[in-house]
Amino acid sequence: MRPETYRRGLRGLALPVFALPMVPALILALASGQSRTLLGLVLGLGGVALAVTLLRRGRRGARKQASVALGLGLGFAAALAGGAGPVGGVILGLAAGIGAHFAYGGLREPPPEPYQGDSALEGFARRLSALEAADDRLGGAVRALRSLLREMSLRPALSSQARGLLVIGLDGLERIAGRLSRGAEAPRELREAVRDVESAASSAAAKLRAAETEALDIQVSVLRQRLREEGVA
Repeated sequence: MRPETYRRGLRGLALPVFALPMVPALILALASGQSRTLLGLVLGLGGVALAVTLLRRGRRGARKQASVALGLGLGFAAALAGGAGPVGGVILGLAAGIGAHFAYGGLREPPPEPYQGDSALEGFARRLSALEAADDRLGGAVRALRSLLREMSLRPALSSQARGLLVIGLDGLERIAGRLSRGAEAPRELREAVRDVESAASSAAAKLRAAETEALDIQVSVLRQRLREEGVA
């Protein structure tokens, strides 16, 4: 077993150890019918289990997702089962999430899959790679544009309209990233704008795949027709 595989298998396994006291408390709450306490403990254990699962997968963004899951789970556990109340639950949940974030700060996440495609699109690929490291708030749109770029590289004959969307999206995101890097305050509409780019890119990629499926259907129909003409089928 490679060292990296071994380390990935051990990620997050310390979290259930600290959650062990919640197990007998869960049994007692179940036996005594304390529904509020039971709900808090179930949410707490569920948050721990989800955090461990995400950390062991080791995918990109797993550390952030695991921190959020752990913080939410333990926050609800503290508020509902620990008697900390809403304010105490929020404080303890934040402490747990931030602690997990820093505890697994050295978690190595796999780099994005290198782009391999049409040389005419390599410039777009380099610009997307630069944007990936620019600002996390643009991540959804950048990933959608990268998926669109992959579809375009597979279907260059069908990608003329998608190219226009790619150019507009890249140009807009680069300008936004530049402003943010110089300290500009993000407007309220930024999240909606990023979602608009993400939705448009995903839709364009889906249309390219649909066009490929339609072309395949036509080819299958032509093949069957030719076979019938030859008296084979």
